Amino acid sequence: MSEKDTLMTLKTQATGSVETHSPQSNDRDAVVASRDGLPLLGLFAVGFGLLALILPLFPAGLLFIPLALILGVVALLMGQVGLGLGAILLAIASVLLSPIVAGLIGLGAFVAWLGIPFF
Repeated sequence: MSEKDTLMTLKTQATGSVETHSPQSNDRDAVVASRDGLPLLGLFAVGFGLLALILPLFPAGLLFIPLALILGVVALLMGQVGLGLGAILLAIASVLLSPIVAGLIGLGAFVAWLGIPFF
C-alpha cells in the first residue's frame, strides 16, 4: 500500500465499508477511506448555504454565509466543482436576500448620501 493511499481525505464511503490493514502490519488500527466516497466538504458547503438562505432573519444566519462561501471555494479548489459552485451561488443569494445585510448596505448608502464621514 502506498503512502498516498494512507493520507486522510475529505471523502468517505457511502457504503460504510473500509479497507483496513492486515493484522501482520505494524500500523495497527489504521483505516483508509476509499477515493470514490461522498464529497463531504462540498456537501457541508451546500448545507451551510441552504441554512444561510433559510435563516436570513436570525443573526445565526449571518454566520452561515461566510462558512458557505469559504467552504464552497475550498470545495471548488479540491475538484468538487458542482457542489462548490452551488455553495457559492447559495451564499451570494443569501447575501442578496437577507434583510439584515440589505439593511446594513442600505444604511451605509444612506449615510454616504448624507455626506456623514464614517471615521
